Amino acid sequence: MAMARGSAVGTGPAGARVAAAEWAGYLETVSLVCCGMPTRVRALDAAAGEPCGARSAGMPLRELRLDEEQDLLEVALGGSRGGGPALRCYLHAPHAIIARAGSAFHSMVVVGDGGASTLIEILAAPS
Repeated sequence: MAMARGSAVGTGPAGARVAAAEWAGYLETVSLVCCGMPTRVRALDAAAGEPCGARSAGMPLRELRLDEEQDLLEVALGGSRGGGPALRCYLHAPHAIIARAGSAFHSMVVVGDGGASTLIEILAAPS
């Protein structure tokens, strides 16, 4: 079932849907606040395969970015400030971003191509 990009804004048990017009600003804010925090990216549908592979578990967040021209959401992890990220994950054709409350410092679900859902969890930095 195809979903319209940025369909209705609302809340539910899974979290609050971010309006499509707000995606770029939301991702930029999360990137600024959470830069350097350990991040885990995983598919919620086992059949979809892991978007970043097992290497992404716990790598520091570098940036979350929407590329509207290529219709993808980029998750950049690891690396140093002087160089590029160690790992880039691309989530193609995002249709919804749902901000979630939970045990992580911050988490979101990105629904993309064919309804595949990817969970991005930003874990609290160790104290």
